[in-house]
This record gives sequence, C-alpha cells and structure tokens, in this order.
Amino acid sequence: MHFLYPNILFLSVLAVIPFLFHFKKRLNRKKVFFPYVFLFENEIKGKSKRTRLEEIILLIIRVLIILLTVLFLAAPYFKEVDKKHKELLIFFDNTKSMLYLQNNQTVLNIAKQKLNKYANRVPEKTTFKLLLASGRYFSDMSKHELIKKIRLIKVSDKIIPPARAVKILEKKKDKRKNNEYIIVSDFRKNRYFKFIFSRDITYINAGSTNKRNVSIKRMDFIKRLYFSGEKIVFKYTLKNFSNITEKPILRLIQNKKTVFEKTMVLKPEQEFNSSLTLTLKKGKHTFKLMLSEDNFPYDNTISFILNVRNKLNVFISSQDKLLRKLLAKSFSPGYFSEKRNVNIDYKRKRSSYDVVVINSVNRNYPHADMKTILI
Repeated sequence: MHFLYPNILFLSVLAVIPFLFHFKKRLNRKKVFFPYVFLFENEIKGKSKRTRLEEIILLIIRVLIILLTVLFLAAPYFKEVDKKHKELLIFFDNTKSMLYLQNNQTVLNIAKQKLNKYANRVPEKTTFKLLLASGRYFSDMSKHELIKKIRLIKVSDKIIPPARAVKILEKKKDKRKNNEYIIVSDFRKNRYFKFIFSRDITYINAGSTNKRNVSIKRMDFIKRLYFSGEKIVFKYTLKNFSNITEKPILRLIQNKKTVFEKTMVLKPEQEFNSSLTLTLKKGKHTFKLMLSEDNFPYDNTISFILNVRNKLNVFISSQDKLLRKLLAKSFSPGYFSEKRNVNIDYKRKRSSYDVVVINSVNRNYPHADMKTILI
C-alpha cells in the first residue's frame, strides 16, 4: 500500500483520546452504599458486566472511526510503482521577480543553470513534465527536450499561486511511475509548503532570500488636454521592499533632461507618497519618473507622453442655437484651464481645426487634426 500524503498518518495518535476519556470516566466513579442492596446483588453484577462490554465496544468503534478518517485523508492506493521508469514533475517560477540581479546576472539565468545541472544527473530514460508560473504546461519530454524548453523560458506577468502549483503537479503525476517533484523558484520554501501536507518535494532555490528592492508603485496625473503655461501635478508612491533602510535617487526626466532629482530615505517596508509640480511648454513631451537601479530594474521606471498646445481650435456646425451653446459650454473652463485657450467657430474660417463637432446635414466640413464628433 502507498499513500499520496504519508505525513498525515501522524494524526493517528489522536486515537489515544477515546482511551483517555474512558479511563478518566472509570477512575472518577464514586461508590454509594444503600441498605438492602445485597438482596439484588446477583442481578446488579449481571447488568454491570453487560454495561462494561457495551463501553468496550463503543471505545473500539470510536478508535476505528479516528483511524479510518486518518487513513482516508492520507489517500492510500494499491497500484504497483515502476521504479525503473522515473518521472520528474517540475514547476518553474518565471514571474518578474526572476529579473532580480545577482552576481551580474538575473536569477532567471541562475535558475536555468541549476535546473540543467539537476536534469543532467538523472537517468536517460527519465521523462519530464514542466509547468510554468505563466500557466504553460509541457508533458512527456525527454532530457534533451527539457533542456531546449528551459533555454526558451522568459518572464511573464501571469502567476499561478504557489499552493495551487503544487496541487496541479500532484494531479499530473502518473501513479504507475516513480515520481519526483521539483520546484524552481526564488521565494522561500515555506511559501510553497504552508498550505499542503506533502513534503516529498525537491526545492531548488534560484537566488538569495534577501532582496534589495525599491519600487515606484504608482504614478498618477489628471488625464486631460494641457495648454502652454499650465501647471501639471504628478502624484507618486514609492515602496521599500527591502529589510534595510534604502537611499534611492528619484529623477524626473523631461525630453532627456533631468528637471527634478532628490535622494530619498526609506525605512524597511516603508511606503512614501508625494507629488511634483511642473509648468508646461508647448510641444510633445516625453516624461520618465526613474529610481536609481537596484536588483529589480523592471519597476524602477514609469514613462508617458504628453502633447501640450497653445490653443485649441474648435468648429461647431449646427442649426440649433441651443445645442450650439451647450456644445460651446462643454469646452468651457470646467474642463480646460482658461477660456482664452479655446477658440470656437460656428462658421468655417480655416482649412483645418483641432476638433470638429457636426450636427448638420451639410457634409462640407473641415478636416479635424484631433477628433471629429458626429451628433
């Protein structure tokens, strides 16, 4: 007999509990003497023997219930295991944390090297099953096919939770073969094992457990059309994921020129919120909010492009005067900063406009550089 979860058998010690209650009950019995009881002594002895036998039977039933429950949880099976044919079930963590830099190379490359060394040590007839954190699954591979797949592994945004990854591997295994589980990850071992009972898994730790990382968690600004001379406010959040105080340099780069630079002091696990204010000029601007490089370069930069104008030229074509007023009001300072930045024409005065709003059967309307709205 074999068990899928052999370590759960230690719960069979709970079968001692019914014995403890049984003996405690017997020891706590008190003798009470009544007159003339000797007249019924033979009948009382017969009943006490029957009661004792019933208690013993009940005790055995309770013990059996506990033992059978533990046996059921351990998941026994009786299929013969072919020890000559070995099968390795591998979970490879290819999340973005594997871009952590260690000794001038990513943890992803270190993980690939360690898995290759391990695979080369197993017998040639071994078959492999590979599950990636991104959800991709490859089955029944030879050693050479596995090594080729390892070379092609890249990081992914998707992630399978650690406990679920181990359970998926358990479902994929062939009970007729000699199975071995392998987990390749940069996280601590207990992250994978704290939700499951089975511990018969080989764990390959790809990197050091102490990682230094300061991240730009968030960067927001009001997304609208901006004009020259306006001020824009960038709100940002920094997080120190390290277990030591970090002093990263925060930079805001505008069109390849540094417009803001400050050395931040962040305590372990500290989250820092602040904002930056800039005055805009006309033109196309490329902004980059950057932190000095650490072991995780992928979360150190946020970039975006912003088009700034001097004026917005709007053409509104409609025979309904009330509708024209309502449309004109939509371009008022409630949305844009100053009214003088918006020029509205109801009759065509130029060859092209930034925004053209049409509510007319007349199809002879000008070209729109930004947007044409048909009502």
